[in-house]
Amino acid sequence: MEAKKVNDFLDIPKMRVINQYMHGSNKILITFNVTTGYTVTVKLTFTGTVTMDWKDGSAPENLTSGTAKTHVYSVAGDYISEVTGNISSITKIECPTTRIKAITGLNLCTQINMLTLTSNLLTSINFTGCKFGGTAAEINLSGNTSLTSITNPSETYTVKNYYANSTGISTFNIAGILVTDYLYFSSNTGMTSVSLETQTMKRLYINSVSLPSIDLTNITITELLNATFSSSLLTANLGSNRLLNFSFQSSGIDTLNVSGCNFAQNNCSLNFKSCAQSAAQVNKILYDCAALVSGEPGGGSYTGRAIDAGGTNADPDNSSGGYDGLAAKASLEAKGFTVNIT
Repeated sequence: MEAKKVNDFLDIPKMRVINQYMHGSNKILITFNVTTGYTVTVKLTFTGTVTMDWKDGSAPENLTSGTAKTHVYSVAGDYISEVTGNISSITKIECPTTRIKAITGLNLCTQINMLTLTSNLLTSINFTGCKFGGTAAEINLSGNTSLTSITNPSETYTVKNYYANSTGISTFNIAGILVTDYLYFSSNTGMTSVSLETQTMKRLYINSVSLPSIDLTNITITELLNATFSSSLLTANLGSNRLLNFSFQSSGIDTLNVSGCNFAQNNCSLNFKSCAQSAAQVNKILYDCAALVSGEPGGGSYTGRAIDAGGTNADPDNSSGGYDGLAAKASLEAKGFTVNIT
């Protein structure tokens, strides 16, 4: 009789499932850090049966898909609750402002179309193995002021919107996620580095961040680029994007490249007031701006456009740096721009 290996008598796939079950890897774990009498809220969208064990001695409860479920913790502390059942079917996780300290097991969902964890207590989140998708897919991590680490998905996925405002992130890297509509990462005062995939999106908001440099040459923004920077910014390359509400006022900007941008919309504005720019630097920026609209008819093609180059900047002149800033200013004003140099 031919000798048989032990594995020949075992159902390996079933053994793996049993092993996963015994080690808890078939669960989503949500850690709540609560005060006495605090009410947490969980809203999940799924098919089949999904159960929540709050891990405070109360009986587990079946959740209703798409309906918020509340639970009161009578004693303060950390509770590692367990979500079990048909968790692979979960497509939406909506748990804002409910003192979530950690969440794991998101990779067990077949596809996440919405992840809303705003204003919680997260310090990190791991998207390894997670799958995002759907025409309205959205990730919102805003308001987690202690959030310092985001681990990106193993593969590249497309979402509609991604929000990461008011976090503790210093390095913002969303490699593995493409955004089609809105990307917001404003009010991250400790942010010092940004890395984005080459992509096209509708709107990008980068307000109140402490970046030393910004390079948007690999990003195409079709509707709105809205940004304000602090005094730490030294270099900015804005690519071929529309300058709508773009402010460097009072920053330490040394190199500002707008040569590939455009003002092709009403109410566009560029503000680099009080950046201690030399006459040569002001001349070059005004020259580049004038070149962007040189093909427009007299009076310009749009209204409400403005450039503010005043404050501590030197006044433009007709020769510094090899550019005629006064002529560029006059050309812009002839296209309907308001140009301030005071």
